[in-house]
Amino acid sequence: MRLLFAGEYDFAEDIERAPTWTPSALPSIVCLTELPAKLANPSFRLPPKAMRALSALPVGNHVLDISGTVLRLQIPGSRNKSYAVLLPLDQLFDLRIAAALGVWHWLNGGLPTAIQMMPLSQRKRLMLALRALDGRLAKASYREIARVLFGLGDATGSAWKGHDLRDRTIRLVRLGTSLMRGGYKRLLLYPYRRKLP
Repeated sequence: MRLLFAGEYDFAEDIERAPTWTPSALPSIVCLTELPAKLANPSFRLPPKAMRALSALPVGNHVLDISGTVLRLQIPGSRNKSYAVLLPLDQLFDLRIAAALGVWHWLNGGLPTAIQMMPLSQRKRLMLALRALDGRLAKASYREIARVLFGLGDATGSAWKGHDLRDRTIRLVRLGTSLMRGGYKRLLLYPYRRKLP
């Protein structure tokens, strides 16, 4: 049995490989479509090996692990000899382009570029926020939460009110609360940093 950290759920180990997301929720899904005839140029087709690899995939959603990099593909119902990629011209365009380039590198015999991972410091902060939220939902005081998270000593009274860990604990609870109220969806868009609509 795997040891769980606070805020983790013991999903099946292959949950990362399961095609459970929709392209509107996860911009790293590359949606293929039929290439319009007016854009087709036989001189620039993908290599035959790449076309065979695509043709071997059945219609639907696929999660491929290419040398440790996860590629998510959506194969269209019409099986044409030429494909295009659907790229909505929206605020997530740069993330969609990066995912599409990963697929393109793979199809041309190279290794896809790994998607940028969230730094460990940010992941640790999110775990602390979820632990702080768990404590607050269990009616623990900020001082009790700080004692559990940071090993707070005997800060009482005015010493606690001016303690830097008090403010840090309150911020963590606020972050955990915002994640609980739907902010977790931003994690699917990492490293997108602009304001969401």
